[in-house]
Order: sequence, then structure tokens, then C-alpha cells
Amino acid sequence: APLRSRFVLREELDRPGESALAELIAIRAEAYGMSITTDAARMLAVLARGIPREALRLLETIRLTTAGRGQGTLDVAGLQREISALGFDERGLTKTERRCVEALAQARGPISMARLARLVGIDLDTFAKEIEPELSRRGLIEVSKRGRSLGAGSDAAAFDTRHFKPFGRVRTSALGPRNGMNRTGK
Repeated sequence: APLRSRFVLREELDRPGESALAELIAIRAEAYGMSITTDAARMLAVLARGIPREALRLLETIRLTTAGRGQGTLDVAGLQREISALGFDERGLTKTERRCVEALAQARGPISMARLARLVGIDLDTFAKEIEPELSRRGLIEVSKRGRSLGAGSDAAAFDTRHFKPFGRVRTSALGPRNGMNRTGK
């Protein structure tokens, strides 16, 4: 980072807390002419993972989809309907995050980050910067020297892996040890 070394002052910003983000959502909703309950604003703050830009993006998307319905106040039930339509599940996971957990649940052992990103069909950089930190924070993914595996905070039975199909043309053996060998190499 030769350019960064030229700057004397280096600032680091923490993510805002859930209540501060919920307040930001309520203020922006009011500016949009919407009404949102406190519980719905908090729920949206959680879904945004503490990222203000993501919270405002979700609010804008919901505003556009609900604009034609003449909905008065956005409450928790209405928000749940909207986020479900956007692809979030009841745990607040996106489709891509669910596919990652499903791939890990189906794997016979730890798999590398590159292989997991390929199985799910996303760019390695996107996986490393956006998907893995959130799954790790929730305890759904565990990172070790051997690779990524299902975290202790996840319940493999809660994820339906019967319908998981790797993205693109990936061998089914890509989910487990190579050449049919077991973990001991025999």
C-alpha cells in the first residue's frame, strides 16, 4: 500500500449499532413518505448486517415494491412478506448464503474457499468479502487450515440439501474426498 503510507491520518469506522441503523431507516422512510414501525426498522437493520448502505438499499427496494399497493404502515408482518419476496428466508439468509450452507452440509469434509465459491457459482472475492464474514459471524461456517466446514452454530438438518445442485459443471465428487478415498487416504 504505497499510496496509503503517504497519509498521516488513518481512520477506521465501526459499523453502527442496530438501534442507530434502525433510526436511520426510520428517518429515511419518513423522507420517502412511508411509515415504518420500530420493530420493522430493527428487523431491517438486522437484515442489513449493520451496513447503512445495504439498509437503505433494502428500504428503497421495499418502497418501490409497496408503492403501488397503498400500504399505510410497514409493520413486521408486511416486512416479512417483502423480504421473503426478495429471497431472504426466516433466518435472514439470502439464497447464496443458503446455497453455501447447503453445500457445506452435503460435503463429506472441509472444502476450500475456492471450491465452495465455485460450487455456489460466485466469484471468490465476493465470497471472501461478503458471504463468508456473515456466515462466520452467525456461526454457520467454520474456517480451519483444512478448509471450510459447517459451523457449530448451524443445524445441518435445518438446511434441505436434497435439492442442492452445484453451479455449472462441477463433479459431484467435488463435495468429498478425491478419487473415492476416505479421509485416512485408504
